[in-house]
Amino acid sequence: MEKVQHPLPTTNQLDVLFKIIAEHSGDQEAIVNIMENGKYSWPGENFTFDYQVHPTSFEALNRVKSISERTSKRNKKSQWEGYLRVHMFGEELSKQMRIFMGVGNSPGFEKMKIVAPRFVNGESRSRGPTSFDDVYNLDELNQVLAENDYPPVVLDKEYDDVCKDVKPIYVVAFIPPRSTPQYTGYTDNIRDQLYGKDIKPGKKYPERWIDCEFNKKALRPLSVNLTERKMICTTYRFNISTLRQTVLKNAKCIEVPIWSDHGMYKRPSRPDNLSPDEIFHYVLNPSDMLVNEVNAFTEQYLGRPYVAIHIRANHINVLPTTTNRCFNVAMRVVEALKEKRGVKSVYISTDMNKYGGKGSYDPGHEEYFAAISGAIRYKPNATGHLRDISRSSISITNLLLVRRSDHLIAIGAGSFHGFVMGQFLREHFGKDPKMWSMIRMCENARSGGMTRDPNADYSKYIED
Repeated sequence: MEKVQHPLPTTNQLDVLFKIIAEHSGDQEAIVNIMENGKYSWPGENFTFDYQVHPTSFEALNRVKSISERTSKRNKKSQWEGYLRVHMFGEELSKQMRIFMGVGNSPGFEKMKIVAPRFVNGESRSRGPTSFDDVYNLDELNQVLAENDYPPVVLDKEYDDVCKDVKPIYVVAFIPPRSTPQYTGYTDNIRDQLYGKDIKPGKKYPERWIDCEFNKKALRPLSVNLTERKMICTTYRFNISTLRQTVLKNAKCIEVPIWSDHGMYKRPSRPDNLSPDEIFHYVLNPSDMLVNEVNAFTEQYLGRPYVAIHIRANHINVLPTTTNRCFNVAMRVVEALKEKRGVKSVYISTDMNKYGGKGSYDPGHEEYFAAISGAIRYKPNATGHLRDISRSSISITNLLLVRRSDHLIAIGAGSFHGFVMGQFLREHFGKDPKMWSMIRMCENARSGGMTRDPNADYSKYIED
């Protein structure tokens, strides 16, 4: 049965929104929900406008501020027993960094320095052209980690210098019971030894490990010297502390082929410390190189106040229909902000270009949005401050430009989208609410599995 496309929200409904934008004093929450009472609905879409954030949105920020004020007075010195290097993290940018931040909170590894990943084509790996400190401020991060009792992060050069003469280097592969990530050394034989042949859904995994030297050839794609490494395979949800007391007791250099967020033991964070997630979301900062690029770009191309439109197209229904309908309403909001809040320029950031998500590449659509809206897009190394141009560095540069905007219109959903909104709230925490706003749109317009047409004529889909 063919979907029936209902019209966009009525003029009266939008007028209510614009009135809120014009008159909202910032002292109370104001929400207009176009879905309310069935006024506007279309399967797979949800135009929800949230002009002012819920007070609970600041609970995490208040906690981070309170803890940071206490922990910054700590001056702890710890003894570190070795190094842990992960060769690859699963997922994309925001998820992989959240997973990385939690590594040092894993039992058995809490006394080991954590080797920072490098970045290649949006992935976090042990080898790659982009260094961690090209993207993130490592000195600030290590200060916060020390204040909250987490191990420091070091660059790969330190690991290579210290561990080059260490023999053996132990490689611990966490083996899932079924389909496996790449490079873990999975075989049916290893799986059966770890889990037994009767693996039922929902069954508690055993805590078990085996010597799997016989399958060490699986590590070849990691470009490591196999003769210097000993390989151990464990079940998921294996508490590595057990091995640290026995087999790995004196191991100075330990490696893990791939680390995902599934089934890893984690220490509970102390209530008087920031959690790894809180450090990632609210404390981790871009590198000085990216900050300098954003400062120069803002000064040259953006007039304040400016509104940023962030589109996470990978989690919106098929293009060009749904995204265009969302964008059309967003431009009405932009016009209201220009009239009522004195907005001077518009910045647009999407995941449709080659530096965005893998599943949303559609550069013609991004160009079209910029053309019809007059929005400014970031061009890599626009001011010449970047020594590295990669998906990671460009994504975080874009993120910082959105974070520093005076008003944010966020279209779509997803983990990175949530990270963007969290960064915006972090930037404006404690500021006069009359001077900024965040409007969330189309959060539930999830993908319906249809494909995009790269040759589409987008103009015919934008209707008043």
